[in-house]
Amino acid sequence: MQALGARFDAHDTALDAINTRLDAHTVELKVIGARLDHVVTKGEFYRAIGAAVLAIVGLTTGLVVAGRRVVA
Repeated sequence: MQALGARFDAHDTALDAINTRLDAHTVELKVIGARLDHVVTKGEFYRAIGAAVLAIVGLTTGLVVAGRRVVA
């Protein structure tokens, strides 16, 4: 019986080590997820800025063309 108890204790120790490693990997995955969220947010920001720049260029071009037609 003592041998069986010792085997259970050994398995409990091994399971505790596995759980510790899984906890560490979970933390790493959360950090990676946070970084990816930042990249996505950053990418969305740059796309929004790009769209705003294109809109400004389009409006400016339209105003210049309309101004030339009025003056001509």
